[in-house]
Amino acid sequence: MRFPWLGDGRPIVAYSPFRVGDLRAILSLLREGTRSLCDLVQDEAIDHCLALWAVPSGYWARGAMRALGVPYSVWCLGSDLNQWGHRPVTGRIIRTILRDATCCFADGIELARKAETISGRSCDFLPTVRPLSLATAAPVALDREAVNLLFIGRWERVKGIDVLVEAMRAVRARAPGVRLHVVGGGSLEGELRTQIAADGLQEAVLLHGSLPTEELTGYMVACDAVVIPSRSESIPLVFGEAVQAGKPLIVTDVGDMGDLIRKYGGGVVVPPQSPQQLAEAIVSFAQDHQRGAPGAADRAELRELFSVSRVVDQFLSAIGQIPAEDSTTKREVSQV
Repeated sequence: MRFPWLGDGRPIVAYSPFRVGDLRAILSLLREGTRSLCDLVQDEAIDHCLALWAVPSGYWARGAMRALGVPYSVWCLGSDLNQWGHRPVTGRIIRTILRDATCCFADGIELARKAETISGRSCDFLPTVRPLSLATAAPVALDREAVNLLFIGRWERVKGIDVLVEAMRAVRARAPGVRLHVVGGGSLEGELRTQIAADGLQEAVLLHGSLPTEELTGYMVACDAVVIPSRSESIPLVFGEAVQAGKPLIVTDVGDMGDLIRKYGGGVVVPPQSPQQLAEAIVSFAQDHQRGAPGAADRAELRELFSVSRVVDQFLSAIGQIPAEDSTTKREVSQV
C-alpha cells in the first residue's frame, strides 16, 4: 500500500510533533494512510487488518474500523512503544489503539509487558520470524579446519560488533583457529577495518559486507555458531534464523535473548559490553567444538517457537479465524 504524504524521505521516527513542518507531515501521514487503507479494505474485501507497529499502522487500522467496521489487531515491534509510548499525547493515542484492537501482540517478551502496562490489557508474545530457505543456500567454502563464527547485522554500536572485534583479539591469542565472518554494513565500517588492522586480525576477522540472501543463508548453513553481541536488543531476526538452522548461539544478556537461551537451551549467554567474557565464551565454545563435544544446536521447543507456521497459527487462532489445532487459513488477513 503506497500513498502520497508530506514526508521528505526521513524515517518516521525522525519527525517531531513540536516542529511545525514535521507536525504537518505527521498529520498528512495519518490522514492519507487512513484514507488509503479504507480504499484497500473496500477494494479487496478484507475482513481483518494486522497492523505492524501501533503507530502509524495501528492508527490507520483503527480509522478503518471506525469508518467501515472492519476489526484489526496490532503487532508491536519495538520502536512504536519505545519511541512514542511514554510520551503524554502519543502515549494516550497508542493506549487507545491497543485497547480497541481485537488482539494485541508484541515481538518480544519484555515488549509485551510494556504494551500491557501502557494499554491495561493483555498482550501476547508473537516473535518476528523470517523463513530461512536452507534449500536455496549458495555453497560457501569455509576453512573446515577452523571454528567458523558468524555475525549478521548492522555495523553499529547498538549491535555490539565493535565489542565482538575487540574480543577477537583475546580469542586469537588463545584459540588461533577461530574465524569470525562478519556480514552486513554500517557506519562503523571504517573504524572496524582500522581496529582489525591495528590488532593484526586480518586472518581472524573477515568482513564480507552485504550479501544476497542465498549467500547469506550459505554462511548460516556453513558456520559453526552465530554470535549476537548486542548492547540493546529485543529478539533480532538473526536469532530466529540461527534457531531454524540449528546453530548454537553466543548472545548477550539483553532483551529476551538471555531468557530464551536459559529456558530452552541452544547457546551461551554473556553480559553485554564485556569483550573479556565474550572472548571467554568463544574460546570455551571453540575448545568444546574441536574436541567434538556435543553442541547445543538443536532445541526442538525453541525451534518450534520460531516456526513460521506456528506464528501464523497463533495469530489466526487468537483472532478466532481457526481452531488452535487447525492450520487451514479460512479468511483473508491483510498486513498493514
